[in-house]
Amino acid sequence: TKAYNKYLKDAVVYGEGCSDFVLPIEEGKIHTDEMRNMIKNHVKSLDNVDTLILGCTHFPYIKEEISNIIPDVILIESGEATSKVLDNYLNNNNLANNYENRKLVFLTTNNKEEAININQIKDVIILNN
Repeated sequence: TKAYNKYLKDAVVYGEGCSDFVLPIEEGKIHTDEMRNMIKNHVKSLDNVDTLILGCTHFPYIKEEISNIIPDVILIESGEATSKVLDNYLNNNNLANNYENRKLVFLTTNNKEEAININQIKDVIILNN
């Protein structure tokens, strides 16, 4: 929230801790009544909010559920903005890796098969923690 306050000076910024979303998302419990109820509990205190920043890499997985519950609120994925800034930085500083033959490696604390299923990952190496 401090970073958002720094850059969104003309906006009223509220913080809402939602770490309880992480485990159900990692377990693939995305389109469930449990998840919808959790989302409803968190957003009920967000009256008059016009924009919601999904500030965790897990939250895009439940973006559709959030949008169904608060359809008039604009949802912003912070991961997209972060990746664009990083891409610009790497390219501007000649640090970008443009290798065509590369393998992606994902580190997960989750069960390997569940991580593959949730992310629809193909042809990658996943190392469990």
